[in-house]
Amino acid sequence: MLINLQSLYLRIVAFPLALILYVGGWKRRVLRENVQRCGIRRPFFRLSFCTHVALDFVRLAHGWYGQAIRLRPQDTEKLKKLKSNPAVYLTAHFHHWELMGAWMTAQGIRLLSAARPMSHPYAQRLLMRMRSRLGLATVSERIPRKALLHLEQGGCFGMLWDQRVPSSPIRAAFFGQPLGVDPLPLFFLRHRSVAVWFGAILPDGTLRLLLLAAPSSSLSQSLAPTRLARRYHRVLEVLIRKHPTWWYGMAHRRFLESPPFHSLVGVSRETSTASGVMVSRETKVSTELENQSSLP
Repeated sequence: MLINLQSLYLRIVAFPLALILYVGGWKRRVLRENVQRCGIRRPFFRLSFCTHVALDFVRLAHGWYGQAIRLRPQDTEKLKKLKSNPAVYLTAHFHHWELMGAWMTAQGIRLLSAARPMSHPYAQRLLMRMRSRLGLATVSERIPRKALLHLEQGGCFGMLWDQRVPSSPIRAAFFGQPLGVDPLPLFFLRHRSVAVWFGAILPDGTLRLLLLAAPSSSLSQSLAPTRLARRYHRVLEVLIRKHPTWWYGMAHRRFLESPPFHSLVGVSRETSTASGVMVSRETKVSTELENQSSLP
């Protein structure tokens, strides 16, 4: 009952913010163009998108998810492996990655995450306070060195891998559009033989865990740089097609290597090649993949 009351309260508090975002035309143009590029067909897309953004922001501000985060029974063993073995954990700007990290930490996973500093000092201090309250450990400087040390000590290093890196020499496709991929996870695999996982909370509160690369294959020649990105993006594309209004990457600039948008002024700049925390997007999902995927 408490969980239901929390959820209702969060939705009521989020409603004015959602209305302001929608009526004010927040990200109207970039959302329209990204939805078109991804081939998404969803009635009232922007209204739902603004509603979900507002709700998840209010959740972060309060430090409540508003419902139980749970695992499927068949994923219990995967969680145990994350607790007991070093791993790279790749997630995305999908639903609530901050509260997912807090839940993982509460389960005993030694999670350290990369986090790009926000440009406004006040906003950065506020975000750091929120993360501290959730018990999240993040690094913004000397990321490769600190991440490798954390992996060497048996920890789990997490990052958002769904941002473009225009200067990256590694290219991969996302919804059929070529993008630069953040090389950081591949750097880790050249130095440590660790498992690579994908994880995200679904809108119903289920945390899904998928193994992208086992430790034995991480350093092998067969795991080409673009192969890991293809696996990541195939899973992410399936996830986005099923829940498009919960992927907040839709509000960021994408697909700049393809024929350009008619206007890019005022669009989000979440990726910076200097930070080393960037990400890319990849591959076109086939009907066969969607049928084979175990994501709900």
